[in-house]
Amino acid sequence: MAINSELSALVNALPEFYQPIYGHSEWDNKPLRSCKDRLSVIEKIYNDLSKELGRPLRVLDLGCAQGFFSLNLALRGGIITGVDFCEQNIRLCKFLANEHPNFKAEFICAKIEDFLLTVKDGEYDLILCLSILHNISKYLGVKKVQDMISDLSQKINVGIFEFALEWVHTSYIPADYRDFLLGFSFIRELTNTDHRNGSGIKRPLCFASNKFTWFKTFGVLKVDSVSYHVHRYLPKKDLIHFHCGDKFIKFFYVKSQGQLDKVQQEIQFLKEFSGQRGLPKLLEVHVEQDKNGIRVFIVRDKLEGVTLTEKISSGEKIDRWDVIKQSLQWMIFFEQHDYYHGDIQTPNFIYGKDGKIYPIDYEEIRHQPIVFVWPYKVNLLFLIFMNAVLDLRPERATFHREVRLLTKLKKHLSQWQYEQISAIKDSEKFFSRLYDILFPTEIQDDKKASYDIRELEILLTEQFLDDISLRLNEHQNIFGQMHNDMTKLESHIDDIVQIIAAQQKRIEQLEKNLS
Repeated sequence: MAINSELSALVNALPEFYQPIYGHSEWDNKPLRSCKDRLSVIEKIYNDLSKELGRPLRVLDLGCAQGFFSLNLALRGGIITGVDFCEQNIRLCKFLANEHPNFKAEFICAKIEDFLLTVKDGEYDLILCLSILHNISKYLGVKKVQDMISDLSQKINVGIFEFALEWVHTSYIPADYRDFLLGFSFIRELTNTDHRNGSGIKRPLCFASNKFTWFKTFGVLKVDSVSYHVHRYLPKKDLIHFHCGDKFIKFFYVKSQGQLDKVQQEIQFLKEFSGQRGLPKLLEVHVEQDKNGIRVFIVRDKLEGVTLTEKISSGEKIDRWDVIKQSLQWMIFFEQHDYYHGDIQTPNFIYGKDGKIYPIDYEEIRHQPIVFVWPYKVNLLFLIFMNAVLDLRPERATFHREVRLLTKLKKHLSQWQYEQISAIKDSEKFFSRLYDILFPTEIQDDKKASYDIRELEILLTEQFLDDISLRLNEHQNIFGQMHNDMTKLESHIDDIVQIIAAQQKRIEQLEKNLS
């Protein structure tokens, strides 16, 4: 193919031949990057978002270089604005755009930070920002770039960002490159491709949005609402829930083995019981891992309804004993499969539109009968849960010093039920036994009761004291280890003191000899 002389002059004038020349395969062996790997992903997202919005997208390509991505999206009907500070790049882009008069593409020579000051809310649907932020932060600093992107995050639907992580750029990027995107709630890695063809230096390409999520299986999902798990031990964005129509996405940022164990527990449980008994189907698990930690996205069916806490708080009349009955049936189901729910509380049950109760918080469902809060026993925790339901007090119950749990429920129980429950031992199948007592097939005669009504109080007090004793032993072991460590340290200090004293004598002797 003959090479156009004007095009050849424009290409030869480029300070960096970074992208393929759109529509001119004769130059394909020249660019530093092929760009086709990223283009396939970007086109997929463009198509999905365009389908969701029902129209062509308005695209802003920041640092558009030779216009390869801009012009390929213009081919798909996109309304494109390409911005680059390099005049040679913009001249080439305009030449290529003129070759395709049906394209809706304009190219502007400007500093990105200056151009973004002019961007209006809703002016663009999709922005491309590929391997450019490290260059801007060289002279603006990381904080100003973060603020610039945070402002942009509120004005657009979706951003696709690529980050240069080579060691020469480390002074201009955060330790976690995602910190450039603090204004976005949903951030996930799309690809991790070569910086230069065959170099092996990887640059992550990321999808970021406050309005949509994206998974290859489902495409773009509109975000109806976002909720952040608030916990004193976890930063705000380490556990996020995304509600997307009939799908629910749970995001974990895992930084410890304990957190990883919980994530694995949830995935294992959902895989085992996916879609059973009205439990949600597990649809997809996406995992990213780097030096900063592990990021996990769990996509599943959304359970329709409100939490039991919300249902109770609304004041709406509900059958409270039926709530306890259904909750107990779930505990029995778990128990039969050697599972235990370690955080039995009203916020962790959904009251469905069908009037049925469904458990959530699957990360706390495990094979060991270990609970999340005091009193560290699943049976006692369920009694606390019963008290919250029957007294219509859905607030989180901790009962740090309370041992008369069942006594609080006595007004709702018969004498026979009270005494039967007080006699249940840890070795028994607690939930199935409790179900038989609370919901017997035959009416029981209270006169048959023969247990001491103080037995439960004594039992719970003993369990409480056992817990304290265990923790005292743990602390004693810790202090014992600390004492051993201090003894070793003291012996080292004695050695150091002797060495210093010997050196001091040597110095004195040398001074004497010199004099």
